[in-house]
Amino acid sequence: VKNESSWNPNARNNWDINAKRGIPSQGLAQTIPPTFNTHKDKTGQVEAAGQSNTILNPLANLVAAVNYSQSRYGGKASIKRKNQIGSSIMLCQVWSK
Repeated sequence: VKNESSWNPNARNNWDINAKRGIPSQGLAQTIPPTFNTHKDKTGQVEAAGQSNTILNPLANLVAAVNYSQSRYGGKASIKRKNQIGSSIMLCQVWSK
């Protein structure tokens, strides 16, 4: 997140290929809208935590990013930098409960 958005939940990338295609990456984890919509929380836990399940909401953005990472890379056990990403997954799991 530090490298993607400098911890700015309103960060928006308006220069890369996704932005040129009209789908700029946004939020803490810099997810693009189609990825966010596919991987956002569908359990209701984000709303239950009093948060909006939108791309610029920090919790919702991180949950979508973690879900994407688990889907794309097979979960934290198969990610090379699992200590960093695994900690983020655990944080989102605890934070979203």
